[in-house]
Amino acid sequence: MAITLYFDKTSDRLIAGILYIILMALMTYHHLCYNKPEGLLPGGKKLMVAELACALCVLYFEHSVFPGISIVLIISYAILVYEARFSVPYTLIALFAYIGILYYKADAPVLYDFWLENRVILLPRIIIILVIINTRNVINSDQKNRKLSASLAKKNRELEAAMDQMAVYMDELKKTADLRARERLMHELHNKLGHILATASIGAQATAVLMDKNISHAKMQLESVAQQIRAAMQSLRSVIIGEASYPSDIGWDYTDRILSLISETERLTGITIVHNLSEAPAKELDELAVPKQSFLYNTLMEGLTNGLRHGKATGFEFELRKTGGRILFRLQDNGTGFHNIRYGYGLTKIQKDAVRFGAELKIRGYAGCVIEIVISDEDESMGRMAKCQK
Repeated sequence: MAITLYFDKTSDRLIAGILYIILMALMTYHHLCYNKPEGLLPGGKKLMVAELACALCVLYFEHSVFPGISIVLIISYAILVYEARFSVPYTLIALFAYIGILYYKADAPVLYDFWLENRVILLPRIIIILVIINTRNVINSDQKNRKLSASLAKKNRELEAAMDQMAVYMDELKKTADLRARERLMHELHNKLGHILATASIGAQATAVLMDKNISHAKMQLESVAQQIRAAMQSLRSVIIGEASYPSDIGWDYTDRILSLISETERLTGITIVHNLSEAPAKELDELAVPKQSFLYNTLMEGLTNGLRHGKATGFEFELRKTGGRILFRLQDNGTGFHNIRYGYGLTKIQKDAVRFGAELKIRGYAGCVIEIVISDEDESMGRMAKCQK
């Protein structure tokens, strides 16, 4: 700007100089006070309009060989700093005003003659403005790419964190699955082997008694014990290879499976088990959900095993029947019973299953041991479907 004033030799040089100083002060104040790193402050556009008005006044009074330099600077600033919806109309208005003042100062010649006389001035300025517009587009593209790269980097970090968390969850799930598999294995071993070995132990004790009384009967009893040991080995094998554990999975009806357990226990131990299964309708019990069948079957097995091992029982009374939409289970022995019950693995599992199925469980230890269970015969999956339909 100082160069343009230096080449201006007219009487309006002083006015143009004062206007230049005012314009520079406005531009400096605008840049320092309104163009902050955190963003543009309100009011900056009004200063841009004031700067344009001052620059047009400078253009009117100056008569240098570089007219309109200040206007080009203001337009460039508007393009680079403000958004397109302001800078585009601002640039067009500034260019038309710039050309209009040049045309007015040329004493309104013919447009073609005006273009020939001023194209050396106008073309470079228009090219500069186009270069500035292109620069703004490049800057915008670069900023978008930077934001996109930052966003992608953030998403990648989130994805990596999610993958790490997923790996932790997978490890926890694997541990949980291992624990569940281990618990299931312990449950199968406890139920199957515990009962078989308990009856085998009682059979072995009976064999020892019979050795001095009836050798042939003792040999038969010993063969039964050997069969029990072989059954225990077979049971261990089936548990390890994961064969079916629910009673209905082996192709028998539920009541047949319970009757088989009762008869085998009676045969191998010599005890008596009175039951009502010959009177109870088998079909009603066979239609009970398989998990509940397994729960009641394992409870019977646990009750017989505990009565034989701990209660020294010689007789049992067992009742299993359906009444009013509920299954009633009752097992009582004539053993010693207990004063303070100690929940081992088997009874703890029964208690947890009773809670899971919403069953009522009672265990009493006077006059022998009594186990009573009241459980609904409704299939939980059907119940949940009915609730969903409601």
